[in-house]
Amino acid sequence: NSRLQYIDATLSTAPPSIAGDIFNDIVYLKGLTAEFKKRANDVTPFLRLPLEILRRIVLILAHRWRPCPPKREMRMSDSLSEAEAHLNTRLGWVRVTHVCSRLRAVCLDYPGLWARDICMVPSALETFNVRAKDVPLDLYISDEYIISDAIPNFITKNSVRSWFPFGNL
Repeated sequence: NSRLQYIDATLSTAPPSIAGDIFNDIVYLKGLTAEFKKRANDVTPFLRLPLEILRRIVLILAHRWRPCPPKREMRMSDSLSEAEAHLNTRLGWVRVTHVCSRLRAVCLDYPGLWARDICMVPSALETFNVRAKDVPLDLYISDEYIISDAIPNFITKNSVRSWFPFGNL
C-alpha cells in the first residue's frame, strides 16, 4: 500500500522510467502470488496425502482418462492444419499436471505414466520420452487417429516395449 501511495504522489513529476519500475513490481507480485497459492494448496487435505497414495490416484485417473489425438476424420473434414490438430488433442490425465505444483511434481516423478501414453499427444512426443526416462515405452496406434510423421522415426530410435491397437485400451 505504501508503494502505491509513493507512486501516486510522484506520478506527476516522475520520469518515464517509473513505468519500468511499476512493471518490475508487477512481476514481483505475480511471483509472490504464485508462492502464496502454492502454500494454500499445500495445506489442502488431498495434497497432504502420502506420495504413494497420490501416485495411485493419478494412475487410476490415467487409466480412465487417456490422452487422445484428434480423429483422422476431423482432420480430413475440417481441413485442420497440424497446429490446429494439436489444439484438438484431448490431453486426458496430462491436465492433472496443470492443476498445481504438487500434482505436477507427482506426475513428473512417475516415468511409467509418461511411457504408457507416448504417442497420444504427437506434438509432445519428445517431452513424453524425456519424462519416461529409461522406462520401456508402450505405443498405442490406430488408423482412426492422426499419426504424426515423427512417430516412425521415433520408433526406430527408441526402446519400445509393446504395441497395442488403440481400440483395445
